[in-house]
Amino acid sequence: STPIKSSAASDVYKRQIYDCCPALQDTELHTALGVTDPYDVIWVLMDVREVNALAASLFAWLGLIAGDEDEDPAKN
Repeated sequence: STPIKSSAASDVYKRQIYDCCPALQDTELHTALGVTDPYDVIWVLMDVREVNALAASLFAWLGLIAGDEDEDPAKN
C-alpha cells in the first residue's frame, strides 16, 4: 500500500499517533509492512478518517484540545 500524500494537519496527526503508541514504533513491524519512513506505518494501517478520529481522541486525552465536557473521566 502506498502512503497518501498528507497535508500539514494529517502529518501532525500521524506523528501524534505514532509517538503515543509504542507498538507502532517496532522496527520489525516497519519491515513487515515494507515502510522506510516509520511514520508511514500509520497510512498503511489506517485510512484518513481513522487517523483523524484517533488523533482527535488523543489530542483530547492529552488535554491539547477540549474533549467532551459532559463526560466525567473519573466515572469511566
